[in-house]
Amino acid sequence: MPKQQLSNIKKQVQKLKESTPASSASIKKISDSVTELTSSINSLISLFKEAGAEMKLEEQEKNIVEERLIPLEEKVDELIDQNKKIAEGIVALADMMKERKPMPVKMPKPKLKLPPKPELPKPMGLPKMPPPKFPPGMNIPPPPRFEEFKGPDRGMPLPPPPFPVEEKLKKKKGLSLFK
Repeated sequence: MPKQQLSNIKKQVQKLKESTPASSASIKKISDSVTELTSSINSLISLFKEAGAEMKLEEQEKNIVEERLIPLEEKVDELIDQNKKIAEGIVALADMMKERKPMPVKMPKPKLKLPPKPELPKPMGLPKMPPPKFPPGMNIPPPPRFEEFKGPDRGMPLPPPPFPVEEKLKKKKGLSLFK
């Protein structure tokens, strides 16, 4: 039996050798599959790394937002408290006003018809007067000079004008205000 067993084992080994993919095509397929599997695993690892980095960034952004929101929340809470106090004050004032005096009931006033206003006569203008006529040969005195006027206090003369008016006019056109 040992010979028969030995021959059986040899036959089985031969079958195994023939059935194992020893050809170069099958080895190449296996190698390609292993390479593809390696690249897939590498891309999966890089994907996990990126996801981890993004999660860290999101956590940092969350912390920054929380740091900014905390003071805002405190301010909003403070405003809410102030608004509550103001509302309570307004309600208290309204209650005090109600207790102090009741609101008067307004009665509609009857409308009275007044007689129409009489028209007033239009004012008449003054009649135009003709200029005065003096008889021929009558000399009209010239108006008094500025220097001749007396001041309102105790007959004191008025001060001279701030600049010599008459001299400037003579120089410009040879005119004089007073002849």
